[in-house]
Amino acid sequence: MTDVQELSPRDLVRLFIEVLQADDEKVQHHIETLEKLVQRVDVAKGPHLVRLKLKALIKARDAFILRAGMPAADVPVGDLPSKVGAVLEQALVHLQKADTQSHQYSDALGTAIEQIRAAQELVVLQNLSQDLIDRGTQMKAATEQFQNEMGHVSEMMTAYQQRIAALEQEVVTRTEESLTDTLTGSFNRRAFERNVPELVAQAQREQKPLSLCYIDLDHFKNINDSYGHQAGDDVLVNFTHLSNHCVGHKQALYRLGGDEFCLVFFGLTPVQGREIARKICAAVAEKPYVYKELKFNLSLSGGFASLRPNETLAQLTKRADEQLYQAKDAGRGRICVAE
Repeated sequence: MTDVQELSPRDLVRLFIEVLQADDEKVQHHIETLEKLVQRVDVAKGPHLVRLKLKALIKARDAFILRAGMPAADVPVGDLPSKVGAVLEQALVHLQKADTQSHQYSDALGTAIEQIRAAQELVVLQNLSQDLIDRGTQMKAATEQFQNEMGHVSEMMTAYQQRIAALEQEVVTRTEESLTDTLTGSFNRRAFERNVPELVAQAQREQKPLSLCYIDLDHFKNINDSYGHQAGDDVLVNFTHLSNHCVGHKQALYRLGGDEFCLVFFGLTPVQGREIARKICAAVAEKPYVYKELKFNLSLSGGFASLRPNETLAQLTKRADEQLYQAKDAGRGRICVAE
């Protein structure tokens, strides 16, 4: 048997693919995508895209396992409220039944006590004693039945609670996926449209600073045309990593489409935001970009603007966009700042 350490990176990826196989449409889609990528890319020299695709595959496989392992998975999501309601109603019926039986037994005991006090003959006491034994036996059986029925109800409720919790987690996961760019892992345009208006409103309400910087990678189309889309994708992934490193977290960068990005700085002063944007710009242009055996220069253009009192998001983005075009007109490779 071949030792894992002796396998090539490409063979290791194929081994992962074999292990992660599952009878699931989403998992199979990611497997096919990864297999095509491994055929085209040297895994050892360009690992970033392979790593991202492999993470997506593992995430899809985890979601499949979660769905497959959900208790009461035969219950459609839309039927859960009615099913839970039915179980709760069943529990109430059992409780009412037990309460009735308890009252009846208590009444019978009270009557028996009075009869015992009034009894003058031994045979009457014997009959009363046997009656109490019979009633006690019936009450014991009824109690055991109640415990069994309530145990079944408890199991059903636990299963439904687990099912609901799993569905809630799936909603959270799908929401995160819908707001994340699949290639770079940054926020996408949908996230920008959902998050940034709220940040602007909060900044105006709490009088906190907010700035944003529109960014385009210069001549990115030429990179795709000259070196291929794999090289272009690798540039985008590495730019995202560089930006996150300079900012210090992943919550500021949005990929709006293609090579268009936006950095959003909430709570940082305009000076701090400008310094970070210019640091990213300088880092991109600092040295030639290396992809496999290729080497080429990169630069970016940016338009920076800070939120003014009572300014809307539309007005803010318009000023930032104007500065981006000014940076391009001035020769690219720079960040222009709105006054």
